[in-house]
Amino acid sequence: MRLKNVKFTVYAGVSQMKIATKIVLLCCATCLWVTNSVQAGTLGYRNAVLADSPIIYYEFDETSGTTADNIGSTGATLDGTHVNGVTVNSASFLNGGTSYEFTPASGTGGGRVTTANAVSTLSEWTVEAWINYHTSEKVNGHGIFGNDLGGWNDDVLFGIDPEASLTKDEYLSFDQQGKQGGTGVRDIVEYQISTDAWHHVVATGSSTDGTLKLYVDGGLVDTDTSIANGILLNGARIAVGDIRVTPDRNTDFDGFIDEFALYDTALDATTIAAHHDAGIIEIPEPSTLALCALSLLGLLAYRRWR
Repeated sequence: MRLKNVKFTVYAGVSQMKIATKIVLLCCATCLWVTNSVQAGTLGYRNAVLADSPIIYYEFDETSGTTADNIGSTGATLDGTHVNGVTVNSASFLNGGTSYEFTPASGTGGGRVTTANAVSTLSEWTVEAWINYHTSEKVNGHGIFGNDLGGWNDDVLFGIDPEASLTKDEYLSFDQQGKQGGTGVRDIVEYQISTDAWHHVVATGSSTDGTLKLYVDGGLVDTDTSIANGILLNGARIAVGDIRVTPDRNTDFDGFIDEFALYDTALDATTIAAHHDAGIIEIPEPSTLALCALSLLGLLAYRRWR
């Protein structure tokens, strides 16, 4: 009889132990998938971008002065200078980083960053940035990037409806414009995005496969393969926060821009998604961490009691 009791006691203990262990494993598994998206640090994002060799990369982490340091492959040759309504040391999507806030203005134009020297003409290219724009009420849109020379010169214009309502308000778009047979033509891709929120936005052009592509928050949202014009990005000075170095159309940006990069390659979807993910990390919710910790403590206490 005592032997049976001993057997029963051991068997019950093992069963209880299995049940407790399963509960703890379930709680710990929950820790892995109940997460919050939070700001990533600047170093991880910087390394992800630099690994793909941008020719221009402005982190916009300066806290004073008027120079936007270029840590891309072309170095100081393509440093940017910010003028008019640019506020440095503004809030960033990255933990520990800063951004530039661009304020629009009529006449001489609002805040923008411009290069003193021209980039090379590019047949393969990518424009990348994180943006947070304030309002959709500007008549002529918000320019994120441009090298518009005021004609049909293989210009690339990237922004929120960057060219006088060619697309809709609140639509991120870019158009490549040039001449075909002496006639000016445009190719446009577009996608609606929300105001007052950070978005990772990327535009690519490839003469090799004849496509323009637009990515938002790590995913492909629009493609144009019926290209009427070439896909060159002209060799001119560039502007960030407007579509022209010398503004004259009230297309200056209203909001924050951060981590601007220009590449002489067309980044693929996997790389672009990796850049987006490098800017966002996942951590368990505090309540889930607490549950997991309590479960582990309970298991240890149970084993000690046994």
